[in-house]
Amino acid sequence: MRRFRKNQLIVVALICFISSLLIFYYNHVKIPRIKKEVEAAVRKEVDLDVMEKRYIAVVKGEEIIPKYTALTDEILEKTIELREIPLKFALNNGVEDIELIRGKITQEALRPGEQITYDSVSTQKKWFGDYDRLTEYDFNFIVAGEVKEGNIIDVLVNYDNGDYDVIIPKIKVRKLIENKTSERNGSVGNYTLVVALNEEQQRDAELALKLGYLEARLYIDESQRASPKTFNYDYGKEKLNLGRVTEKVVPQVEVSKDKVEEKNAAQTNSQENITLEH
Repeated sequence: MRRFRKNQLIVVALICFISSLLIFYYNHVKIPRIKKEVEAAVRKEVDLDVMEKRYIAVVKGEEIIPKYTALTDEILEKTIELREIPLKFALNNGVEDIELIRGKITQEALRPGEQITYDSVSTQKKWFGDYDRLTEYDFNFIVAGEVKEGNIIDVLVNYDNGDYDVIIPKIKVRKLIENKTSERNGSVGNYTLVVALNEEQQRDAELALKLGYLEARLYIDESQRASPKTFNYDYGKEKLNLGRVTEKVVPQVEVSKDKVEEKNAAQTNSQENITLEH
């Protein structure tokens, strides 16, 4: 009987010991581990400092990159940088290497802080005809400096009398240089734009420069219709008196020697009569 009770006590003691081990394990090992895992998972969802991240190209600064802007070396350096973005907020097709978008054209306006995706840019569309050639012209105004390389513009001539004409509608800006003095006509243009023109467009632009100064008008979206051309080359030539002048040919009448002598004699007699009267 005593042995039975002793065995019971041993069993109870073992159960208590095992229970205490389990309690200790759960209180000091299992539960803290679960707590840490849950806490880490929650922090990954709400704490930006511990979220997993990857580098994405982002627009820096405070200026918007307009639609149809060529991402040249200068534009990339000034307006785009790589930033660590939490995976939760990173766009799936975000640009991870700036070199991959160098020379591309923006297909939408990119705002400060905005992630750049491969859908936001594309290779250049063919905006040039087979007979277009690059040339430069000085512009006094380019929409308060909003025109950038790769933008679509109208080229206007301002007559400085409240009137203007559209010389070249819907053309792409290949390059833009600020503050250059024009040596062509002695005027000072605030900007020099490089554009591709055909023979007729360049002829119109050259004549327009003699009538006024050039301005740019920026398209908001490529889908907008081209402005109608209102510049008339022939009318412009008339303004500058550059129209062709048809010279009248005076016929040469042959005069015989006898008629010349008679005419000279008549003039002599007339002079003698005048002298006698006096």
